[in-house]
Parts: sequence; C-alpha cells; structure tokens
Amino acid sequence: ASRGSYFLKKIMALKIEAKLNGAVGNYNSFYQIYPDKNWLKFSQDFIKSFSLNPNLITTQIEPNSSLVYYLDLLRQLNNVWLDLAKDSWLYISFNYFFQKRVRKEIGSSTMPHKINPINFENAEGNFELSNSLLSFMANKLPLSRLQRDLSDSTIKRNLGIVFSYSLLGVKSLIKGLNKIKPNQEQIKKDLNSHPEVLSEALQLFFKTKGRKKAYEKVKLQTRGKKISWKDLIKSSSPKDKKVLSSWQVSKYTGLASFLTIKEIKNIKNKLKI
Repeated sequence: ASRGSYFLKKIMALKIEAKLNGAVGNYNSFYQIYPDKNWLKFSQDFIKSFSLNPNLITTQIEPNSSLVYYLDLLRQLNNVWLDLAKDSWLYISFNYFFQKRVRKEIGSSTMPHKINPINFENAEGNFELSNSLLSFMANKLPLSRLQRDLSDSTIKRNLGIVFSYSLLGVKSLIKGLNKIKPNQEQIKKDLNSHPEVLSEALQLFFKTKGRKKAYEKVKLQTRGKKISWKDLIKSSSPKDKKVLSSWQVSKYTGLASFLTIKEIKNIKNKLKI
C-alpha cells in the first residue's frame, strides 16, 4: 500500500499534454490569416477546458512526453501489485495463508481437494500483459522520424487494452486478497523454530557490552546451523543471560505496529480517502 500510494499520487496529479498550434507547431496559418488574434492564449484556454495541459513547443506532433511518463508510472504501479500477487501466491504455498473455500469453484479438473490461488495467478498474468505493452509503448511513442511519423496513431488505439489488462489485474488481486486469512499457528511455529532471527540484535548487544569480535562469534554459532536460543546465549554472563532469556522471536518486531498505523494515516491523507 505504501509503495502503491507513491505511484498513485503521481498518476493522480499528472495531466496529459496536448497541442493546438497548427500543422508544424508555429501557428503559421492561424497567424497568417488573423495576425491580431492572441493565439497562445486561445490555444491554452481551449486545451485547459478539457483538463489537459497545453504544450506550446511542439513540431507536427505532440511529443508524447507526458503520456510516456504516465505509462511508466502505471507500469511501476503494476509492478507493486504484481509483487504482491506473487508473494501472496508463495505465502499460500508456504501455508502461511488459508484460502476461503468457495463451493461453486473447482480448483482442479482432476484433483477435487485443491483450492488453487487462481485469482493471484490471474492478477499476475494480467499485470505482466499490461506491463509488456506499457514498456513497448513507452519506448515507441517518444520516437518519430523527422517529427512527422504517424505510426504512433495505431499504437495509441491500443491504450484501452493496456489499461484493461491493468484493471483486470487489480480486480483479480482484490478478489484474491478477500479470500485469504493468515494461518497464525503455522506462522508462529515457523517463527519460533528460527531463533537465529535474533542474531542481529544479539551481536549488537554483545558489542555494547564490549565483547570482542561479537559479530564473528555469533556468525560462527548461527550461519548455516540449526541452534536453539538457549544454546546461543549459554556462553553469556549470568547478568546478560538474565536479559537475553526474556527475548522472544515473536516479539522482535521493533516499531512495526507504530509504523504501519502511521503509514495508513499517511496514505489516506495523500490519496484523500
């Protein structure tokens, strides 16, 4: 949500540019016939009436800079949601997420027991289709042979398809997210079986106590090994051991809760929701 809001805010603030300045961009024929007319003001006012930004410096074509920027922003926004779809799929495969059972759905044509993460897979496919076209368009549209190439016109006719794939991806992703819930028991089990997560704080704790080569010693104990927290701290002094014995992986969350609540408020403020 935080990453997505970054791109959403930019997309919402962006206005596409347009031209109304004659065939080659200099108001030649306009000025020739009506030299007393303020063509710059007329052009700007007319374009702004459509909630577009006037581009006064063009050739025969509007150079598409703002449109290309918009397409790149949308591609990066798609990537945020694509990343979420892929991670959700993996969390389901790790059994960290439960999927709600929908009676009318069929998970597999041959395996009746399956509940497939089909919504996340559909989201992934649609975002990737959208991104492939967005990349192509963003590379194609800024280029024009001698500033008069009209091959961009047939490309622009496919903008609706690009946006449609992105929209389908978002809808599939939301549908998938509404059908999952965390498997707290499995998450807690896996978390507690990896006390080495605390090694980051452990080596820093030892450094604050003046222990030499604290990082190296913790690394030697933990890297590529399965070890209990009790064994990890057994060489500590009785005073330090008393402090370290109270450490728990499940409580090693730092300011996560505070940051999450703060960012939710920030997102709502940025997007005015």
